[in-house]
Parts: sequence; C-alpha cells; structure tokens
Amino acid sequence: MRLAVVVACLLAYSRGAMLAMAIGCAVWFALVPLRLRGLAVLGTGGLAGLLVGLWAFGQDGLSQDRIGLAQRTPAGHDLGILVATMLVVLLIVGLAVNFSLAERAPREPIRRGTGIAALVGLALVPVLVAGVLATSANGLTGSISKGFNDLTNPNARQVERIDYVFLATKRG
Repeated sequence: MRLAVVVACLLAYSRGAMLAMAIGCAVWFALVPLRLRGLAVLGTGGLAGLLVGLWAFGQDGLSQDRIGLAQRTPAGHDLGILVATMLVVLLIVGLAVNFSLAERAPREPIRRGTGIAALVGLALVPVLVAGVLATSANGLTGSISKGFNDLTNPNARQVERIDYVFLATKRG
C-alpha cells in the first residue's frame, strides 16, 4: 500500500499530497506502540515507491505533457509490471522480516540504537532542506520569500490546462 501511495504522490507532482503523507506518518508514529516495526514497513515500502517513481520520471510517456496515446500506453504497461513486481518483492521482504522478528526479537540496545538513528535521520531532514534551499539561485531567505509570495499571491500564474480527451482520441 505504501508503494502505491508514494508512487501516486510522486507522479501527481503534488506538494499537498506529500505534506499529507508526512503528517499521516507523524500521527502514525506518535500513536502506534510498535514504532520500529512500523518504520521497517514504511521504510521498505517508501524506498520501493521512490525507486519506481524515479524510474517513471525517466520515461517520457509517463512524465511529459502532450505525448500521444501510442507512447503512453506501453509506458503505462511497463509501470504496471514494475509496480506488480515491487509488490511481490515487498511481500517477500515483509514476510522474511516478520518471521525473523517473531523467531528472535532484537535486544534492547539494538532497538534503542535503531530508534535513535531514526530520530537523528528525521531531525536532519529540515537541515537538508535548508541546505538545498541555501544552494539554490535565490538562496535560503529568497527561496522562502518566493515560495510564500507564490502561495499568497492572488494574481499568480495558473498552470496550463491540458486537454487529455484530445490526446486520447488523437489519431496518427
């Protein structure tokens, strides 16, 4: 399920969907008592979804606008095959992890170390985002103010509408 959510969020180019997914993960980890097991499930599914999404961005039939149906159809079939393959791989990995944890649970120092590593990784996300923004052409403060102005400007440029019905029925 996480694979499909990550792939859908990436291919939709939706920052709102990514934000909703991040909030959902935060609520999940705040409420669920088995956080490390949840981290294993979300981490493997998220990584697989990221790999599928990165592959899809490299396919013109999936990532470009104004591409005919003749190019989109095989790319969509390839995406379906890749998602189905990843689901089977994730099922096998999930079963292997659960069987190994049921047989022998990790000791307390390993669980504590893994939890601390996960928290440190989570704490580094804002630092990495700030670093990426700081190296952009606008700099850190310029990127933040540009993003805020784009969000709050009522006269902002609208995204061009694409006529998908025309593309689907276009011959030749």
